[in-house]
Amino acid sequence: MEPPRMMLPSLPSRLVVLATIFLMVLLQTLIFMMSDTKEQTESQEMATKAATLDPGSANYPFLKDPQTVKYISTQIKVMIFLHVASDKEMSALAQAITSTYKDSATCCLKTSRGSEVKPFGGIVYHRCQDQIEDSCKKGVQVIVVNGTENIPSDLQDCFTLAHRYNYTTLVVQPNATSGHPGAAHGSHSELMQETLRTANAKPKLPTILYPFFYGWFLGFNISVDTLGFGKTIFKECLQQPKFVEIFTKYAIPGSPRNASGGLDFDRYFSLEGFITGTTLLHCTSFFSNYSERAGSQQYATSPAVRQATGRAFNLTVIGFLITPRTLGARIRLNDQELLLWETNSSATSDFTPVGAGNNVDKTMQQKQLQHLDQSQMPGQEISTFYPIRDEVPCPKGWRPTEFSPTCGRGSRAHLTLGTGKDVEAVQTGSDLNAIIQRELEAVAKKEDILTLKLKSGTVRCYGEGNWAVYLDKALEIGTLFTGWY
Repeated sequence: MEPPRMMLPSLPSRLVVLATIFLMVLLQTLIFMMSDTKEQTESQEMATKAATLDPGSANYPFLKDPQTVKYISTQIKVMIFLHVASDKEMSALAQAITSTYKDSATCCLKTSRGSEVKPFGGIVYHRCQDQIEDSCKKGVQVIVVNGTENIPSDLQDCFTLAHRYNYTTLVVQPNATSGHPGAAHGSHSELMQETLRTANAKPKLPTILYPFFYGWFLGFNISVDTLGFGKTIFKECLQQPKFVEIFTKYAIPGSPRNASGGLDFDRYFSLEGFITGTTLLHCTSFFSNYSERAGSQQYATSPAVRQATGRAFNLTVIGFLITPRTLGARIRLNDQELLLWETNSSATSDFTPVGAGNNVDKTMQQKQLQHLDQSQMPGQEISTFYPIRDEVPCPKGWRPTEFSPTCGRGSRAHLTLGTGKDVEAVQTGSDLNAIIQRELEAVAKKEDILTLKLKSGTVRCYGEGNWAVYLDKALEIGTLFTGWY
């Protein structure tokens, strides 16, 4: 008996099946598109509602800018503090944020009836703080904290939680982020002494809350990847005997040693003890010191900073610097990013430029020189590679080249990836300045610079164990512009 034959559908039947499948796929696609459009519409409606209460909120990039929304949704954990006076505005902003970011949570530091006599030491405050920490432990992408217009020192507990769980802080304050006129300003000490306003007081914008510094912040995964790339570059350099010989000669006395007594290069550079932690990286744009630095108010309320706060940027890493003191990534800022860069004493600006950062450099350099002098080991030389100056100005007619890619305004921009024994992070900027100066001198004098080829680029020695790495291909890294509180 012959086996039964499989009956194939006729051509019209097959066409019907294919058409049915096509229609089902099309229907599912339309449903998905309608759902996505609905979510976008709801988010836009919430943002519009917030904008009716605060016209400036329409420009909040974390609600309107697609690149920023995508970056916050996928690459960086953010704790957003709503530092606004109006309860309606605060509520609308909170709803707009949670509508935009599905993986989000919110809590309020005061009751719905307003601030109590001592809300920050009472049940409401501690309940909110517990909610914040619970959300941090769960790794919620966006945490919204509202009811912060009356700011005592207790709010620092919330910032500490953010730092502990690798959250980047973003303070939304209309008088600093949306250009509201007539805002009150005060120093950090005044903020700490501010008392609660009475319930029947007329609403007014809260005093601006200033960060320790402003800058571009990397998310956790991007920070880890960038740190890893920097370490890879360092290991590539260590494959070059000449690099090891020169670097070892100028190494900081007392640096970690391996079992055989040689330098332990795996532990030479460290981020331990840094105020910002050992993982999350940043590029500082302005050191405010909680408004104690002159020019802080003008910087915080400048149009460029107001519009950029809470916005995502792609910074360009063009190389690395490796010195006996620091390991850093070299940043080249574009025109938009340069608007956010602090001025130096040779530049003109709307606010008073001061050398606070330079004073810190001087103190660090003096401490380091003293340390080297006291702990110098036999056969080792003391490095004199400690220039004390502002950003290196560009010579007349200068044009960027392979081995002199930056100078002048913004050329100090960098990420600190590690420091040597007893060296503070601020030294990275000074080391970069010194390398830029030596680059310009080498070009002008047509010096013969020791140059070694790496897999990822080229490394050149500018004396006393100080090296600059020039990448064959620049690295783009995502960041969020905000402040460290």
